[in-house]
Amino acid sequence: MIAKLVFPIPLDKEFDYIVPEEFAADMAPGRFVIAPFGRRSACGLVTRLADRSSVPGLKAIQDPLVSVPPLSANLLRLASFVSRYYLCSLGEAVFSMTPSWLSRKSLYLLSPRRGAAERLADMPLDAEKRLLAKLIKQGHISFKSLSPAARALRRARLIKIEEKLEMTGLDADDTQPRELRFGQGPKLTVAQRRVVDELLSPAAEAAETFLLHGVTAAGKTEVYLRVMESVLRRGQDVIFLVPEISLTPQIGGWIEERFGAAVIPFHSGLANKERRHNWLLAARGQGRVVVGARSALFAPLPKLGLIVVDEEPEGAYKQEDAPRYNARDLAVVRGGMEKAQVILGSATPAVESYYNCSRGNYRLLEMPSRVDDRRPPRIEVVDLRRVIGKSGVASISHPLKQAIGARLEKGEQTLLFLNRRGYATSLVCAGCGEVIRCRDCALSLVYHRQEEKLRCHYCAYQLDPPTRCPDCGGERLIRLGAGTERVAEELTGLFPRARIRRLDVDIGRRRGAYEETFSALRQGEIDILIGTQIIAKGLDFPEVTLVGVVLADVALNLPDFRSSERTYQLITQVGGRAGRGKKDGLVIVQTYSPEHYSVQTACHAGYSDYYMQELAFRREHNYPPFCRLVNILFLSRRATAARDAAAGMKRRLASAASRQGLDMECLGPSPAYRACLKGQYRYQLIFKFPRQGKWHQLLRQVVLKERAANRLVDIKVDVDPLSLL
Repeated sequence: MIAKLVFPIPLDKEFDYIVPEEFAADMAPGRFVIAPFGRRSACGLVTRLADRSSVPGLKAIQDPLVSVPPLSANLLRLASFVSRYYLCSLGEAVFSMTPSWLSRKSLYLLSPRRGAAERLADMPLDAEKRLLAKLIKQGHISFKSLSPAARALRRARLIKIEEKLEMTGLDADDTQPRELRFGQGPKLTVAQRRVVDELLSPAAEAAETFLLHGVTAAGKTEVYLRVMESVLRRGQDVIFLVPEISLTPQIGGWIEERFGAAVIPFHSGLANKERRHNWLLAARGQGRVVVGARSALFAPLPKLGLIVVDEEPEGAYKQEDAPRYNARDLAVVRGGMEKAQVILGSATPAVESYYNCSRGNYRLLEMPSRVDDRRPPRIEVVDLRRVIGKSGVASISHPLKQAIGARLEKGEQTLLFLNRRGYATSLVCAGCGEVIRCRDCALSLVYHRQEEKLRCHYCAYQLDPPTRCPDCGGERLIRLGAGTERVAEELTGLFPRARIRRLDVDIGRRRGAYEETFSALRQGEIDILIGTQIIAKGLDFPEVTLVGVVLADVALNLPDFRSSERTYQLITQVGGRAGRGKKDGLVIVQTYSPEHYSVQTACHAGYSDYYMQELAFRREHNYPPFCRLVNILFLSRRATAARDAAAGMKRRLASAASRQGLDMECLGPSPAYRACLKGQYRYQLIFKFPRQGKWHQLLRQVVLKERAANRLVDIKVDVDPLSLL
């Protein structure tokens, strides 16, 4: 018997292995195995079985990992779809969907090479000769570490060494199903009941996708919980996706409170051992609800009946490394394969999702008002061109300062949002205008005052702030652009008695920081919380009555076709954190662009007006949803190599598209927005294809071949990119 295996490598190829007779009964597509791969052992996946192979000198499978449940037929189909659509190898797709089953501990298998016995007699009597004699006598020996003698024999090409990775320990004794119970939920509002009835009606097809568009605080979570209850009562399982790992404790807590210990967390923030354990619980049917970020979509639940994608337009659902999938879109694909219902929910749906409703691909459900008819927060726009001081240093305008002071007097809480971390976004010489930049990325270094460091947010480079300009020697270096650290300092000066906290990626690196901060806010131990997009969505704190958007223009002025969409979403989402309890809320939006339609509609008009204006912009410039967008990045230590590779691929793709009669628009090659990162120059090609057509076949024929052949240039393919930066 021959097994075809794939491994987690970018090479789009199956490898043939002999199946030893004692393993034949355990072999089937989807089975994880350990097999020799190069000089070491690796974990592979069986894609199919065959009677014979044309490849000579096949190696044998070493271990069929029978303690690991095989990947289901539907998950194999999903991996195949990911490979085809997102232009990656099947191995990359498969192993992005599963935890690592191998430990870092190695076992070294030593065996003599042909002709070693003839050279034994001439060797001096030492450790090398004794080891070689033992190997010749026994055939092979295994060691947990390599001795100097073994290394010397390998250098002399007298022995072969294979590294075999050990299997991770699995908790085979944990076989008890998790308790599933059904707690009592609050009474549904009329709007909630209407939506729940539609989702549970006999007319709702098993594999149908719904877009639940509900304003912030409309009660979408309770709708999810009621539908989940129905699915669980009929014996099916649920996947609940959240965009950020930081939201998992709060959302997971609500779900566990309702359904008991049958809830399993799954995300990249867990330790590898815990991820493996939870994956096995799901595969064995011991847990019924999986809650987590994008990787939770691949949980191997055996009876999947519902997938919920909360805050569906969020960029965190997009994987940054190959395969660059979007978990929201794959949720719809998996729902179709598993005959499971899919609910996409948001107060600010993605333009593509709303467009899919108009095309009949999704069914639209709307919740236009808050629970119990609570009033939405009042929104005020502050034009920073008129109110910020001439120095441009202050981050808190006078209207926002007054509003914060009023909340402090009443014992209410304030959230301040700024999507920039650090103290200052750049350090600039006042004499010559030179910006202190990263040596590897050519981007301005961000000043972090607490650490007294200049740091690059794209690589690990950092340095102590210089006292003189490295270009002209000037001593006057100015810190420009405010980050969360600087705003927190400014707030302390304005309100010295207030309890102020900051929450961003720098703070969140400390284990448990998110949970501790949100718990303190809920317990009333924080008066003002300043944070990045971590605090912008999915959180419910009834005592927060004021939300301040310190600078709404951070995303708006980026050269990206989604910049206005992100601006609208962030203003709406973070503003929705205000007034979620019984007290009225106020949102103050500070901006230099108060007339822009994304700001105007977020503050005064609503989603429908925003959608119509954004759709007109997308149609005029042929951006999604009116085309398929593919961004191909070329990275190299040599700028000319990256540029030439991009130009060559453009020619080959244009020629292939012409032969196949496929319409294609290409922008570039041109330097990427961040033209140099981590010491690599970046060029890009942006392709626009018709929504229908065989564009992915065209790209697969040309791009994957070029990616495998080009040794000087790293080629990254992003299908349906959420950003072109």
